[in-house]
Amino acid sequence: MGPEGFRSGAAAVAVGGARLTLLLADEMLDNAMLKEISAKNVWSAPRSQELSAI
Repeated sequence: MGPEGFRSGAAAVAVGGARLTLLLADEMLDNAMLKEISAKNVWSAPRSQELSAI
């Protein structure tokens, strides 16, 4: 493999790394959003307390 092939391979790895970084950021944002939503879920808390008293 010559220098040109190495450069194109390195560019492909850089693009793949950038894509993975964006996917990770998206998943982390989704996770944070789900945690926030579940913390504000007022309907499940009273019901679970009723069941634990039984």
